[in-house]
Amino acid sequence: MAKKTTSRIVTCLSSIDFDALAASLCISKLYPGVVPVKISGVERPVQMFLGIYKDFIRLEDFEEYDPDSIRELFIVDTRPSKKVWDFVASFKNLQRCIIFDHHTASRGHTNCRLVQKEVGSTTTMLLPLLKLRKVYISPQEATVMLTGVYEDTANLISPTTTPQDLEVAAYLLSLGASLQVVRRFLSTALDQRGKDILKQFLDNIEVVPMGGILIAISCVKYKDYVENLAFITHKLFDLVEADAIFTACSMTGNTYFVGRSLDDRLVDSAKVLSHFGGGGHKTASAAKIKGELDPKLAFYRIRKVCEEEIVPPPTITSIMSSPVKTVGPEVPVSEALKQVQRFGHGGLPVVNEDRLIGIITRRDLDRVPDEYQHRPVKRYMTTNVVTIDAGASIVEARRLMMKKSLGRLPVVSGGRVVGIVTRSDVLKASFWHRGQDIGPFPPPAFIDKTQTKELQQKMPAGMQEKIDVFVRIANELGHNLYLVGGAVRDSIMDKEPTDLDILVEGDAVNLARTAAEELGGKITTHERFGTARMLLDGIQYDFATARAEYYTEPGAYPNVIQSSIREDLMRRDFTINALALSLNGPNKDKILDYCGGFDDIATKKVRVLHNLSFVEDPTRILRAAYYSKILNFTLEKETKRLAIDAIKTGLLATAKNERTAQEFEKILRHEKGSEMLYLLEQMDGLTVIFGQLPDGLHQLLLKADRLAAIATRKGFKPDLRILRCLVLGMAIDKGALRECISRIRMSGKFIDAVETSKEGSLALSQAIDKGDRLEIFRSLKNLNDSAIVFACMGGKLPENLKHLDLVGKIRNIRLEITGEDLISNGLKKTKNFKAIIDQVLEQKVAGLVSGYMQELELARRIASE
Repeated sequence: MAKKTTSRIVTCLSSIDFDALAASLCISKLYPGVVPVKISGVERPVQMFLGIYKDFIRLEDFEEYDPDSIRELFIVDTRPSKKVWDFVASFKNLQRCIIFDHHTASRGHTNCRLVQKEVGSTTTMLLPLLKLRKVYISPQEATVMLTGVYEDTANLISPTTTPQDLEVAAYLLSLGASLQVVRRFLSTALDQRGKDILKQFLDNIEVVPMGGILIAISCVKYKDYVENLAFITHKLFDLVEADAIFTACSMTGNTYFVGRSLDDRLVDSAKVLSHFGGGGHKTASAAKIKGELDPKLAFYRIRKVCEEEIVPPPTITSIMSSPVKTVGPEVPVSEALKQVQRFGHGGLPVVNEDRLIGIITRRDLDRVPDEYQHRPVKRYMTTNVVTIDAGASIVEARRLMMKKSLGRLPVVSGGRVVGIVTRSDVLKASFWHRGQDIGPFPPPAFIDKTQTKELQQKMPAGMQEKIDVFVRIANELGHNLYLVGGAVRDSIMDKEPTDLDILVEGDAVNLARTAAEELGGKITTHERFGTARMLLDGIQYDFATARAEYYTEPGAYPNVIQSSIREDLMRRDFTINALALSLNGPNKDKILDYCGGFDDIATKKVRVLHNLSFVEDPTRILRAAYYSKILNFTLEKETKRLAIDAIKTGLLATAKNERTAQEFEKILRHEKGSEMLYLLEQMDGLTVIFGQLPDGLHQLLLKADRLAAIATRKGFKPDLRILRCLVLGMAIDKGALRECISRIRMSGKFIDAVETSKEGSLALSQAIDKGDRLEIFRSLKNLNDSAIVFACMGGKLPENLKHLDLVGKIRNIRLEITGEDLISNGLKKTKNFKAIIDQVLEQKVAGLVSGYMQELELARRIASE
């Protein structure tokens, strides 16, 4: 019997499931004339489906077709492998081959075009092409396609499910796809053989711990062929407590393997089964080998591969908080309550001579009546404390917390408390952003040694050598050392660091002193805050002990206590400044990011770490404006709202520490200061300080900047701090301006300079308006250049420049005669001598005298009078 001929086919090289069927349907609609064919059989639920819906999609038998007639081959839902390439090579007249697959990315082949995308199903890849080409899809066809999506994504809840899968499912439903049909064919009941295999799997299952990960393995032998082992394994997985499961079933001359994993960061099931010639998704895979393996041998081989391939997750020490804030058993309830309120903790371990004897929660403390607040915490603590060993994994901590419904776990080593981990710590480690290729968990480290090398290359000459010395000393002292803040941020942004902030988990002052003695640097220390500053070869190194802070009232200086790198970063102003590069210890060469600073740098956002940040320290509002403009970032939406709320409550205007003046002065002197001031005004930050502001403030500030730049080129030396304050105070009198600047604690000297500048600039401006040269000259007496530029701002720019030139010329008028000339011409030096010179100069300014002889004659005449 002659075989059929066709030039185009689409197929799947494994047993056809619903996704392969739906993908074949998509291809046949994208490429008219393509014939869907089956090669390795069809799964039973698909056979049942085709029995009803054969009028809408047909699967031909590949054996009925002449392979020499085939010119174009489409392969769907099949991971590229040697088997695939051998199949492709069997076609003598093949002109084109395209493989569409949604499994883990793999290499293509010279004779095939490989189209891969890691989504939940192959149907998800293909449907957008149909939608783009506006290909008609009937409700019945949409149902086939939706069944494929639902099957391969486990009803859209598989870890491999992506947003695109949900979008495709929604689109298919809009086309009339039937969920009732999908449910009917995907909710397949087990037949007797399936039930027998499931029971055997349950009887033979063994859960093997591997570095805190639980791996379930079950291997059996069965006399007959059983379909849908994947479905049976899925049901088995639901019955055991494990992170991954592998089954093997020897039957009808072959051994079939199925793998499932809850989390591909813990167990990559495809990688494990690749050792048996299989593959698939990281969370769902399969394999088949020839020959029936003995179940014990199959178990041994699976276990051995798992031990080789599975990398133990990070230990709990990578996310715990350490050192731990604890209380003694005799500490009064009132004092313990202050501690949990101060640091926002949900509870405190109770220790006696470093030994954990209980835990007291905030809820327990809150329930103690006021009259019993003096009693010791030991009366109210929980003594049956669940702990976790320091060597345990994050996965074990998560499992223990879920089992015991715990909010926190003390971490112990040798009976002593070495840290504490909270539910939120574990959740953050479990739900990190999948797009970051930083290892199995972000404990919180971005492991990036190339970043470290780039940072070293950007450092000024000699800086790295100094840091090497700091690291050596830290190692000798047993301290962990970190580069923090701006230097790390700038290196990520490809900028050269200037001053370096170095954080020490230990005694920073002692480390800095030791380094200064060895390197010969000049050092100043602040014992109260555990900080030191060293100046060496023109470079400033700031050392600080890792600390936590708490505020007794808004705007006050913080109280500090020694703490860990984590808590130190968590106290900082913005996420972009809460980054640390570990210079030694277990996290060496890792950039630590607990707060999402790396992402905010990438998206150019300035974001606070928590909602009370501006309440604790209102000067952070000024810093938010500062960083926003120097980095060309924008304020994150919620951060801007929090800043506006803090400003409305008057916190910025009433801040009680000198940092307000420091931060405001930093803005006033910066080249982008006008943009920073304008951003503050957009949030009403200047109105609460200066009250009434001039109309068109932004344009006035920009005009002042431009005129100051021109004046500088003409020889003037305006102080931008004074000039910008004069612009801000244009709508108020000098007394009110003085009061406003005093409110933000600027220095008395600066306040005096602004006040006299405002008064003097007004007189000069009036003289300029009159065009009276002599009055202009008199107004310039003891007037600084900032006031001169401000006085010239009236009108449009051409007038401003004209006024500036006039003032410059008048200011630079000099007499040709000198005091020596007067004496040599017979005038006696008296106490009025300077007054004579000044009168001659004024007459020259007024244009009444010029030249040496006229000046000399006028001086004689004045002297004789």
